[in-house]
Amino acid sequence: MSSPSRNWPLSFFGHFETFDRAARIVDNPFHCTRGRGVRVNRLGRDEPLPPQMQGRWMGADDPLSELVVNGGVITCFGSDVKYDHKVIIEKDGALTVSLGVNDDSRIDDFQRENITGLVITPEGRFVVYNVKFGLEFVRPTP
Repeated sequence: MSSPSRNWPLSFFGHFETFDRAARIVDNPFHCTRGRGVRVNRLGRDEPLPPQMQGRWMGADDPLSELVVNGGVITCFGSDVKYDHKVIIEKDGALTVSLGVNDDSRIDDFQRENITGLVITPEGRFVVYNVKFGLEFVRPTP
């Protein structure tokens, strides 16, 4: 673990992990990855996802696959995604929302049964994923 600057007390920054190791991001307003600061917001299920992700989407290669983001409610493939919290990270033009559950005993099931992340790339592509798949979504044409 390393401090981002000798001028800042560690308590200001919270928890540090290198990006090379898998680690949970806990309730930190700031997370350090490879010496660069990244804004991190951990929010409850009731808080809305970013406005760029709101609305109705369809699979880029499969128009029958539908994703709807309505506030903090995510419906994918016709079922509500059951999650407890989300971590929103905006870095280098990408917007990432990672979904999680509070009960550690449910993590494996959650990661297989639900989407676990949503990303808008710097190029504007919208991708959702879990441990088994990733799928690009686009806005439906009128």
